[in-house]
Amino acid sequence: PPGDPNVACEAARATLLAQYPGLNFQCNFSMAGYYTNLQPPSGMSWADADALINATIEGAISGPWTLILK
Repeated sequence: PPGDPNVACEAARATLLAQYPGLNFQCNFSMAGYYTNLQPPSGMSWADADALINATIEGAISGPWTLILK
């Protein structure tokens, strides 16, 4: 995203920790990624938590979508 990736990560972290009890990670932007020390919540895989965190940091907008052609 444009701007400071650590600021984007901290904003995403605040949102996600409120929505997903048990989720935890530390914002630490580097060439390896946006964060470290991922602890997924119970019932969520590491891969799903990683995808959720990255999508939130990058400002992805999730569907489902309905496309209407006229």
